Amino acid sequence: MSSMENVFEQLNALGFEQVSQALAEVITRPRKEREVAVFDFDNTCIVNDIGEIFSYHLVDGISYRYDLDSFWDLIDARDGRDDLRRMVEAIQCSSDPFEHPLYDSYRSEMNAIYTRRLEREGKRDCYAWAVRLHVGLGEDAMVELSNRAIDAELAKPLERQTFLTSRGEEIAVERGIRMIHAIRELFRLLDANGIEVWICSATNIWTVREFAARYGVPRDRVIGNRVRVVDGVLTDEIIEPVMFKEGKRAAIEREIGVRPTIVGGDSDTDFGMLEFAEFPLFLDTGTDSAYIEHATRNNWNVVTRHKLKVEESDG
Repeated sequence: MSSMENVFEQLNALGFEQVSQALAEVITRPRKEREVAVFDFDNTCIVNDIGEIFSYHLVDGISYRYDLDSFWDLIDARDGRDDLRRMVEAIQCSSDPFEHPLYDSYRSEMNAIYTRRLEREGKRDCYAWAVRLHVGLGEDAMVELSNRAIDAELAKPLERQTFLTSRGEEIAVERGIRMIHAIRELFRLLDANGIEVWICSATNIWTVREFAARYGVPRDRVIGNRVRVVDGVLTDEIIEPVMFKEGKRAAIEREIGVRPTIVGGDSDTDFGMLEFAEFPLFLDTGTDSAYIEHATRNNWNVVTRHKLKVEESDG
């Protein structure tokens, strides 16, 4: 086990100086029983959201199972399903779909359907629905597509893309992802000191398993949103609980079975599991002042995420 002074110095160097003393004490204390640390993934372990970006990647590559009625049954007619389906069919009949004159319009409309549904149905519904859209894809294909998306987005600049839809909506999407070096090193410190590291994410489990492995987290220590699989192929039947607020805590209780020593998260969707932790670690991304007010009111340990070292792109 590392000495407390050594861990304290390492945490300071990584950018955790706001909480390094208290965190070092937790990491290096003697332990007789199993202890775990559970972290959200998107915007906690990485910059940006791989779940959302994976969907953009599937849209860009025309990789959803557009040939299945069960896919289109998941799109609400109010969100432009019928026009979009006709657009996709025209593009797929082309000798070069990516150069088809409707391709840009297709990307705009596909990227808009999540925003339209979110405004109408809310986050919990959309988190489950986004995973159900993978209906018809095989598990092997999900792994291959996930790694392809991760590699591509790690090489891209961090940027906001905007799309104008046929309804005049301006849809903004964040592209590019970065691994956070400080989080990767924190995981190594936790593991070296006998604390199991787990991920609990609203992203589909197939994608987050692949990305978490790059942080040294075993695939069987990843909890994510998932659907029932039949003969290696994803269905549209969601498996409860949905990883949203109290659903994350319920999943931790079911899958891990012990109260986490440390929980890390960045938004209100993580509050349920943060409240469950002995040492709640809130990563402030600056996106919502209500989040930091809630964290401060509850005496959580707060780290300013932009102070943590980010790994640069190889691209």
